[in-house]
Amino acid sequence: MGEVFLATDTRLGRAVAIKTTREQFTPDSSARRELSSALNHPHICTLYDVGPDYLVMEYVEGETIQNRIKKGALPLPLTLTYGIQIANALCEAHSKGITHRDLKPGNVMIAKNGVKVLDFGLAKFAAADETLTQAGVQVGTPLYMAPEQRDGRTADARTDIHALGLLRYEMATCKRALQGQPIQLQELPERFAHIVERCLAQEPEDRWQTARDLSAELAWATKRRSGSAPSEGLAACPSAVDCGSRGRRGGRRSHRGLGWEQ
Repeated sequence: MGEVFLATDTRLGRAVAIKTTREQFTPDSSARRELSSALNHPHICTLYDVGPDYLVMEYVEGETIQNRIKKGALPLPLTLTYGIQIANALCEAHSKGITHRDLKPGNVMIAKNGVKVLDFGLAKFAAADETLTQAGVQVGTPLYMAPEQRDGRTADARTDIHALGLLRYEMATCKRALQGQPIQLQELPERFAHIVERCLAQEPEDRWQTARDLSAELAWATKRRSGSAPSEGLAACPSAVDCGSRGRRGGRRSHRGLGWEQ
């Protein structure tokens, strides 16, 4: 989708990440401002500004899940922990009427205090049915698209839940689920396999209907596994809702990974 540059916000003296995009965002400045200010959550990368072909966002140190799973599958407790954190981030976004639509391993960063969901630049506002990318362009990454995305149907919160199911399967097994092929769930614990399977239902009506429901199920599975309640920050999403920077080009990194290219 583009390149990411480390930059300095000269007004506040802070490091930021600037992501350039090949797509042009819609010219509606009110939508850009709304997206910049709508999301404030510990597991969402803060978006400071949106330009016609760039995003200015919080600089997060760490590695993406995509890079982490190159080293092997994550332990199940860690998969559950990250799953809860991502579900809670989605719960916050969905409560504001925002669907991510491009959730994948390269868009989740493992930081010091847990994960951060990146790249809400493709987000869709449910209330106004307004997207930040040009109309008529298929949005998302094909490997992580839900059936309704591939068919050009409306994407909603359940589209993100499908992507989270794919992401959690990949974290736990170090394998990608391929379109049109059944995934191998027998190697996973039964309860975890059930959660993943329901996320990946072909029809949105058969999936978990809200990120809050999914977060609660993951928290329950974590409690059953550990024999105690999830630690602070890992509890189910509490929401009852259905759920000017100038860049200084330094090292360059791919949007898919973390390593800075010289």
